[in-house]
Amino acid sequence: MRVLTARFSQRPSANRPRLTAQHNTAVIQGKTADELFIDLQQRVEALDRMAAPPLTRDMAVIRLKRSLPDPVRRIEASDLVHQTVTDILDRTAAAARPLSGPVLAEGMHGYRTDCDVLLHLLAHGVFHDDGTHDALWLRAVERLTRMRSTLPGSFNAMLEELRHYPALLATWTMGVTAVISRREEFLATIMAQPTWTTLSGRTQTQPPAVYLNPVRVLPADLSSVMPPPDGQTWRFPQSAFLRQEAREPLNSLEPDNTAYQTACTRFEFLASLISMDNDTQNHRLPWIGEFISDVHWEYDTSIANTIKAELTPSWPLLRAGAFGGDVGRAQAAYERLVQWRAQNPRLHW
Repeated sequence: MRVLTARFSQRPSANRPRLTAQHNTAVIQGKTADELFIDLQQRVEALDRMAAPPLTRDMAVIRLKRSLPDPVRRIEASDLVHQTVTDILDRTAAAARPLSGPVLAEGMHGYRTDCDVLLHLLAHGVFHDDGTHDALWLRAVERLTRMRSTLPGSFNAMLEELRHYPALLATWTMGVTAVISRREEFLATIMAQPTWTTLSGRTQTQPPAVYLNPVRVLPADLSSVMPPPDGQTWRFPQSAFLRQEAREPLNSLEPDNTAYQTACTRFEFLASLISMDNDTQNHRLPWIGEFISDVHWEYDTSIANTIKAELTPSWPLLRAGAFGGDVGRAQAAYERLVQWRAQNPRLHW
């Protein structure tokens, strides 16, 4: 049976009964064809999504990129990211990610596999977004952070801390992407939100610049998951590991590996500055990484001197609210980082 739509502004034609019978049609009152078929299309698309098999990683990225610039599809983008995070949380139950026993390597590989689709979504989302969807990216990290919201009955401290690894992976990926896409003002947000309250001892509320510091999340000995080259050791194991784990999600956005490594170094430097601004002195710990090396400090064009010259009232991070918008605080954090580096000379040979 075919369907005809009609919205009559005057008395319908006397021929209508004959025409509908002749063509085996039905008349829907009160809708124009445009209204009917737009509604029909939306219903068919909804049914298609319900019946479709699980999205592949690449299809998820394509769907996200299509929805980002379309305000009508913003809920679709939100649902996509929300469901991806839900899938991660569903796979991180205690039975799948135990917090005791010799399961470090297995757990780290498992977390990374669980997060793969999300890391690609966050990388492409932050890169192509103009700030409209920033709350969506932050919401994803907030939910991942809650993986460490309660203490289990018995646990290995290292494995318990590792529950923040998915949140760290997500934040690292977004931070490096923000540098690559020249959206560094976003760092002011992701280094401050979402906060997390410690679970034992004297409880404290901490920003991501503190509780997601790689040395507080990842063990120093990562040889079981990232064996060093023969006869060598990793100078900055957590940094080297995160650079390796986040490389693939950013590969299509920054295919040049030198540029990628430079972006990682700059992100670590900026994250460290924000960490050194912390009011609590024992929380002032850099995101220890390659930027500490002499090569990044000793030349006029080095990253340390470049960032020092950027510390003006117009600096994007200040305009976005980092350091309370106070350039003096930013400069003081820079000096604390200089002092910390001077007190740890063995790290920057």
